[in-house]
Amino acid sequence: MDNATIALIIAVLSFAVSFWNVFRDRSRLIVKSKFIPAHPDYGPDRIWFKAINKGRRPIYIRTIGGNLRNISAHKWTGTRIGKTDFGEKLEEGQFYEAYWKAGDIYADGPDFEDEYVDIWLEDSHGKRHKVPRSEKYIQKLKASRDC
Repeated sequence: MDNATIALIIAVLSFAVSFWNVFRDRSRLIVKSKFIPAHPDYGPDRIWFKAINKGRRPIYIRTIGGNLRNISAHKWTGTRIGKTDFGEKLEEGQFYEAYWKAGDIYADGPDFEDEYVDIWLEDSHGKRHKVPRSEKYIQKLKASRDC
């Protein structure tokens, strides 16, 4: 191999390593969820969800909310979380978890009452991260409450 070929190989490998570091050096929020059925020892039916920061940069979760069933005046609503205006800070590998019980699937305000269709978490950039299978789990909670 001549020097130009070796230099080209080193340059390509250096670019690949730099690209990988840039790709990993961002905040990435992964959301998991599970429906937990009622049990005498552990309480009523509930939806459990967990947001994990899989990136290297910190991320703030500001709102837990969802879209509403009867789209009259309000299409969605949410609740701020965290101790500061920024929200709940998640460093690399940290997580935030919450439970929703049957009463939590109903949203009400001063001028409306409605029912959530899905659940999402909003970060400080305004991006909404949908809770997986939340529509199905909300229907299960509603059915268990109606029984």
